[in-house]
Amino acid sequence: MDFNQFVDEVKGGIKQFLPIEYEDAQVRIEEIKKLNENYLGITVLKENQVIAPTFNLNQLYEMFQSDPQNSMENILRNITELVLDAPEQFDPKSITEYETAKDKLFIRVSSAEKNEEMLQNVPHQMREDLAITYHLAISIDDIGGVLRRSRMIF
Repeated sequence: MDFNQFVDEVKGGIKQFLPIEYEDAQVRIEEIKKLNENYLGITVLKENQVIAPTFNLNQLYEMFQSDPQNSMENILRNITELVLDAPEQFDPKSITEYETAKDKLFIRVSSAEKNEEMLQNVPHQMREDLAITYHLAISIDDIGGVLRRSRMIF
């Protein structure tokens, strides 16, 4: 199975593994651009949900390809677990109001050359050939961050 077929099967099959409250959920596939990497991601957004995590389909495909024991059903069950483990409630003020967000802010230093396209849309500072970008940790327990885009308030 090639990557495009894998993506189609994941998108078409994920709702069969999710509980009934996800029957009207929106399943989105989109290109994610991060520092030093781009990937195709899947997001499952319940009705009235403001934000949801995006999971890396490229990594999931590699898992699927590398282990014959990883059936499509196993991959869909893994995605389901990730979706159900993600926090449902999110207060947008926690990332748009400086007073609430300031303790969660951090910077990353990366190659300006490798991230040239992304840097056109994000505030950054240059130090020689390095770009300093600004991020917000979503929670201490998660390995997640939000890259500050020009349209964000903080």
